[in-house]
Amino acid sequence: MSNDIVDIIVKVKYVFTMNSRREIIVDGAVAINGNEIVAVGKAPDIEAKFRGETVLSYRKALFFQDL
Repeated sequence: MSNDIVDIIVKVKYVFTMNSRREIIVDGAVAINGNEIVAVGKAPDIEAKFRGETVLSYRKALFFQDL
């Protein structure tokens, strides 16, 4: 069951985190509240922890700097 409500969950095929390890998350998701990214991870993990007021699903990649 989802615990925390966030404004948006964005689900994508690939998330390129741009962190120091340059991690690539396959079938990833990003939870966003206001103008803040609150979590990045595998889509099932994000969906288990958060419930999005809006959920967007794309088959493309998103790039996030400094995560």
